[in-house]
Amino acid sequence: VLLPTCVVCSLSVMSFNPEDISPDWKIKTVRMREPHKLTAQQECARRTNVLRSCAFNIVNRRMMDANAILISLIDGKNSALSEDQLGALYKGDEAYAGAKDFYALRNSISDVLGYEDLVPAHSVTAAAHIFNNIAVETGQVVLSNGASWIRPYVTNRVLPKKRWVENVAQLEDLRCEEGVFTGCIDISKVEAAIAKYGAEKIAYILMHCAKEGPAGEQHFSLGNLRRLHKIASQHKIPIILEASAIIPTAIRIKEVEEGFAHKSVGSMLLDITSLSDGAIFGGAQEFLANTGGGVAFRRTLSVMEKELFRRTQAEIVEFEGLHTYGGMAGRDMGVLALGIRESVDEKHIKHRIAQTRYVIQKLKEAGVPVVDDSAACVVHLDAEKFLPHIKFADRPAHALAAALFATSGVLVMPVVLTDDCATPHAYVRLFVPPRCYTLNHLDVALDSVKSLFAKRDAVWGIKEVTDANDPSIPQALRCFAPMDEAAFTKLESIAMPIPKELEPYDIRCVEKTTTATPEDRRKALEVAGFNTFLLRMEDGVKIDLLTDSGTNAMSLQQWAAVEKSTECGGDSYRAVVDAVRDVYGFEHCLPTHQGRMAEFILSQLLIRGEGDVIPGNMYFTTTRFHQEFAGARFVDVIIREAHDAQNLHPWKGNVDVKKVETIIQEQIAAHGSPRMPYISMGGPVNMAGGQPFSMANLKEVAALQKKYNEKYPKDPIRLVFDMTRAVENCEIVREREDGYSNKPLGEVLKEMSSYFDAATMSSKKDHLVNIGGFLAIAENPVMKGVYEKALKMSCFFDGFSGDTALGQRNLAPLAVGIRECVNEEYMHLRLQQVRKFGKMLQQEKVPIVLPIGGHGVFIDASTFLQDEQGKPLLPREQYPAQALAASIFEVSGVRAMERGGVSAGRGKDGKEIFPPLELVRLTIPRRVYLDEQLLLAARQIGALYRNRHTIKGLKMVYEPPALRFFQARFVQLDQSGRREG
Repeated sequence: VLLPTCVVCSLSVMSFNPEDISPDWKIKTVRMREPHKLTAQQECARRTNVLRSCAFNIVNRRMMDANAILISLIDGKNSALSEDQLGALYKGDEAYAGAKDFYALRNSISDVLGYEDLVPAHSVTAAAHIFNNIAVETGQVVLSNGASWIRPYVTNRVLPKKRWVENVAQLEDLRCEEGVFTGCIDISKVEAAIAKYGAEKIAYILMHCAKEGPAGEQHFSLGNLRRLHKIASQHKIPIILEASAIIPTAIRIKEVEEGFAHKSVGSMLLDITSLSDGAIFGGAQEFLANTGGGVAFRRTLSVMEKELFRRTQAEIVEFEGLHTYGGMAGRDMGVLALGIRESVDEKHIKHRIAQTRYVIQKLKEAGVPVVDDSAACVVHLDAEKFLPHIKFADRPAHALAAALFATSGVLVMPVVLTDDCATPHAYVRLFVPPRCYTLNHLDVALDSVKSLFAKRDAVWGIKEVTDANDPSIPQALRCFAPMDEAAFTKLESIAMPIPKELEPYDIRCVEKTTTATPEDRRKALEVAGFNTFLLRMEDGVKIDLLTDSGTNAMSLQQWAAVEKSTECGGDSYRAVVDAVRDVYGFEHCLPTHQGRMAEFILSQLLIRGEGDVIPGNMYFTTTRFHQEFAGARFVDVIIREAHDAQNLHPWKGNVDVKKVETIIQEQIAAHGSPRMPYISMGGPVNMAGGQPFSMANLKEVAALQKKYNEKYPKDPIRLVFDMTRAVENCEIVREREDGYSNKPLGEVLKEMSSYFDAATMSSKKDHLVNIGGFLAIAENPVMKGVYEKALKMSCFFDGFSGDTALGQRNLAPLAVGIRECVNEEYMHLRLQQVRKFGKMLQQEKVPIVLPIGGHGVFIDASTFLQDEQGKPLLPREQYPAQALAASIFEVSGVRAMERGGVSAGRGKDGKEIFPPLELVRLTIPRRVYLDEQLLLAARQIGALYRNRHTIKGLKMVYEPPALRFFQARFVQLDQSGRREG
């Protein structure tokens, strides 16, 4: 059998520090993309029609179909919110006057940017309009460090009784270059302008942060701003920053200008803003919000400038709204207030820089013409060099953006500079929205750019249909068309298929992770008794690989179901029942609060007591507990290869059918009938390292069941499915088993389920929810009457109304998740991420269970804790897997789970069970972590492996009566085996 292979994350060969490229958050919510069922050519034709609908103008968002966009790199509006920001959306204070969120926003502006007064606006353009309507009078001049998008708001005016009036003032471009700082203002020209016009004629001096120019991002230096501030102060001329992109400017100053390398970006922001009198800003670029903006002022203003603040407040009322909300909902002010604070987090900034420079590095390696290879937050491609056969007049930037979108679904922004330089330039901007995309997304976008670059001769120019010389037409309303419509249609021949490696979702909400020093984590372990289950998240759990149970990221579709659910009735309950019937094929479904309640009910109903035996393909802790609690004896019937961590058998979850038949015959000899209420099968098998069973093996077990049920119809054997991760098992069947590669995942799942009489389900795994499960029961003779009895038990033990007592709001996302989990794109990526992680660990020489299985990677702790001669460093009585899991957390902040002697517990004789496999499980939650975070975990675990002699054994000092691994406590032993301290 050929096992599937995967490419290790490209980051493993990158020069970046994994600490920088790995974010300090995990995914909380995703937006699932609609399944792509079209060919690459059909997708290209579809996207071309979208381009036609928006007149080939990428900027025209009104007509852009979101479902046609694979990856959007236009701007920061697509940034993901933090969980705190998402909370602010719901908590928004919508008071018309004096809302709490206004004061929260003003305080954020004060703390982060140093401006004490704020006039909010719904966008940066609204802020520019309002401010200039007040600040600039007829005949005045604004001096600037470059031609500006603000120019129309300076030169034109909305005047009382005259409506829109043009050319009432002027903006002078005094930009100059001072070394690498290409966005400085020429101080000598400022002085000349003051002498020429007089200070009273200069309304203010506008300083753009990170303005786009001929060399990409144009930044001023702090030295240049200081000199400007000195002159402006002497003449009482206000300096106003366009601060939407102030963070990249702070980064450039910190990295390049002498004397600032030791400072944080947050302190650099205050240094910059202290040399200004106010700022116009928008929240949708670097401040991690999707909307909002405003004008901010310092309270140290002169009397004249304070009047400017008061007049701006008055003006905002006329055009936006009351001065304490200015066209923003309270929730949006709350989101922006938090985003401003989160945007200056040093870890966030490092991640932003690393992502941007990753893009730059990959493009440069492919020869793609990148404008500024030191940019921190945005990437510019030289469209004229990318498409040298297209003249500037034929709009190469628009042609490149249109062709890239048509052939790949990647959306980028065309930028044309005409006023800011001697020679016009055409660029394409790639802005990676913060916290929105994984490196897989970026790799796909980069491959699309590189592919188009290699076939760039197929791209033709774009012509403008509207009047190119009419400045009154906004960019978003300009209309374009291909120079050659037939040639554009031929782009279908070079269209890129959507790669399987791309996650079928983008990120919508993230959760901040905690950080701590190894010393702090060591103290936390001592308090928790060296049991990773007893750690608190605030103890410094940076990457939580303890379990995939209930730790998954829900989709927006699931959250929408939560919002639409009602406790008045059982709509969500019935939706779960219908989904189970549609997806799995079971006629009856009894939702439970989680899987172990389903195990309890089924075991109580089917097991008669002592003398019954339950064979299973290796035990799972809670499953075996409920079987034995009901009086049965569990017998492990998994194939012997499963007990060998390095054995490459592709189906190590298979049942040993001969062993099962031997047990049946022994039972018949002892009792006169099988006394086997059911055979339990689960897959991928957790305790074996996530190993699957094959469909062929399941058919053999079903045939054996049928054989003995025909002989002993009054004592039937049932086949029960622990289908917690059944969809993962089915995807592996599609990959490895003959005859299934071309079958849809949903069809394979239904076939597998059809062999079982009942199933227990913990929906916290496959179904992508945080709580929930069910008991599924087939409509057949051996299960007659079981559903009705189960329903009665449910009322006693799981909610008196028979609806699990979870509430309809928890059942609603479960119904959606049952259908989402058979998305083939998602499930393929799910297994690929697990395998990537396994490959990363193998590169670090860490011994793991092979083949790499389904839901996680399992470290072979027995082999990990051997010396160079192969001798154990710790005896089994010192719980090596538990000791290793604790040490992994101490050195890395990665939380893992023991799956060895501690989990196995004790036999009926009271003696400890030490199974052949002593494992540490690294379980990957679904849709939660990025590959770069797993790379960091692998590197840190690899470093521990190279220092494994430092790991000390443990002694158990508290042992619960059952399922001891959850709550047992340990103390650490010294190298001689004595208790430390």
